[in-house]
Amino acid sequence: MRPFFGDVPASRIRCLLTAFATCLALFAATAAGRVVTVDTEDNSSTVADGKTSLLEALQGQQSDDIIRFAIPGAGPHRIKTPVGGYPLVTKDGVTIDGYSQPGAKPNTRDILSGNDAVLAIYLDSTDDASAGDPAKPDRPSTRLPFPGYGLSENAILAVHGADHVRIKGLGFLARHTEGSRADPSIYCVALVEGAEDCRVQGCRFGLDPDGTSLRGGASAVAGFRHRVENDLGDIVDTFSGGLVFGTDGDGVADVSEPNVAVDMHIALALELPRAKIAGNYFNVLPDGVTFVPVDQIRRHLLAVGRTGGDATVENIEIGRFTDGTVIGTDGDGVGDAAERNIFNTVFHDHLIEFYGDAKDIVVAGNYLGVGVDGVTRAPGATGIAPGLLAFAGAGNVRIGSDGDGRSDALEGNRIVGIPGSRFVDAPPGLRILARRNVVVGCAFAGFPFADGDVNGAYSDLYSDVLADAFSPFPVVTSTEGGFLVGTLPAVLTDFYPLSEVDVYLADPASVTNGPALPGVYLMSFRDNGAVDLDPAADAFKVPLGGLAIPPGSRLVLAVGYSRIADGFGPAGTPVTGPLSAAVAATAVEVAAPVFTAQPVGATRPEGAEVTFGAAAAGSGVIYQWKLDGKPVAGATAATYTIAENGGMLPVICGHGHSI
Repeated sequence: MRPFFGDVPASRIRCLLTAFATCLALFAATAAGRVVTVDTEDNSSTVADGKTSLLEALQGQQSDDIIRFAIPGAGPHRIKTPVGGYPLVTKDGVTIDGYSQPGAKPNTRDILSGNDAVLAIYLDSTDDASAGDPAKPDRPSTRLPFPGYGLSENAILAVHGADHVRIKGLGFLARHTEGSRADPSIYCVALVEGAEDCRVQGCRFGLDPDGTSLRGGASAVAGFRHRVENDLGDIVDTFSGGLVFGTDGDGVADVSEPNVAVDMHIALALELPRAKIAGNYFNVLPDGVTFVPVDQIRRHLLAVGRTGGDATVENIEIGRFTDGTVIGTDGDGVGDAAERNIFNTVFHDHLIEFYGDAKDIVVAGNYLGVGVDGVTRAPGATGIAPGLLAFAGAGNVRIGSDGDGRSDALEGNRIVGIPGSRFVDAPPGLRILARRNVVVGCAFAGFPFADGDVNGAYSDLYSDVLADAFSPFPVVTSTEGGFLVGTLPAVLTDFYPLSEVDVYLADPASVTNGPALPGVYLMSFRDNGAVDLDPAADAFKVPLGGLAIPPGSRLVLAVGYSRIADGFGPAGTPVTGPLSAAVAATAVEVAAPVFTAQPVGATRPEGAEVTFGAAAAGSGVIYQWKLDGKPVAGATAATYTIAENGGMLPVICGHGHSI
């Protein structure tokens, strides 16, 4: 006779105990939250089979869950999305970690050396299966019936109201659709109703595991405004702010975090503030120099019946509330080299588009229209000539460097072969600071925009900056004898106390075709600053010795203005004025100056002044006195008078920028 446990056979008890033990192992508790291990590709798995699918993991999600993968067998593993999709991610702090799957490997290369990540988990929504109401069927993706989205929009993974969700090391495979209720658009990841501070890192979107086949959809990430009317009749907007797409730049494993997004209608379709978009390839394959043909993506969209604005191919479209968005390098001195993005061109009016007001925007350190080698150009799209950036509202944007001494060499964008006429397309209310960018072979009609274009007339836009806004151009009068000599527009210093001049080699193609545009950045100087040998206001004489100026080159100048005297941060609402005319210049080799007399120590009664002196032989000598190792502001003459007690007071000398 078989022993019984009540009415349950012992064999059944053993099965239940085994399943329970398996569940304990799969849902192991940690200090940060549970570890939930997905160990099967099969989303039809049930508790009874002792395995855990991704569907089950999301159905049972709890706050701070870490969903890992340990699927047996050689990868990569394609996990087919069930018809009807996955449950929404609604719990804070959930992490879905594709790199936990054996065989997966995060990227180890810097952003300009290609991406060698190996993914082992792919979420596959390429099937066009359907079930239910033919007019609104379930599909292998999750429908999004929320304000900001609609019944014609689905997602592979959707985060609804949950904060600090992290998705990393996953491949997303979708398909292009007509974007209707019967066959909705497919976003790989969707942020819904205040899903804040989420991170999407180290993923690949639209690229098959074979490395070449395209499996794109509507967007890699979408995050739209959630708008409702409350019981009092007030409009309440909720945004999913703080998205990190790619590298967070915290100095910890930054190179492991870049994304690759290809074959999308709009790679990032966002309506949210404080986005950080850094270290990604947009329609560029992982080798960093092979561009996905924009015409091919557009054919995919047209083939499913899309037309007009629904058939564009775009990198980033972000609007409504975009304050604090950073695209590229933030320049904080931590992880900046890993934060640059590589952008293909587009079938759209501009490579990047902002709609609505745009406050404190940074676009820096990116490669636009060119591969990671800085040379290989994007092939462009047929029948369209996109510009670079577009803004639809008021605000302020920095394009390139702020010149604050931190990561300045990384902050300039490299902009190559952009065929459109507008560097920036914006209304008059946008303040544009554009510094230290490299522009090669572009067709811009002006920098940072053409006088009288949609941005407005120079005489209007610089009326609160310059004493005479009808004369906004710096003028070079001579480059003879190794000096750059000229005049600057007179500034309303009560409003804009800081002016700094950037000197560039003009892009040769622009000199030939006109107008001249800034090519390679050479140096910066301040009116009456350390390297300016002309003491008069709004006039300059700057040594050119030591600069790399090839024979036959031309120079152009642009002046940046700031409302604060100590830099070009957003608090100063800085702005860049129009370029000077291009002038011929040749570098002059200038020998380093040599001290002929050194300062001598002295003793004086307390509080009495003492003057130190030095002398140096050479051309264009400039001095800089230091007190205890720190430069003394304004102490740039051969003598320096001080009334302080004690301290070391060395002096250095140089010629111009090489001091």
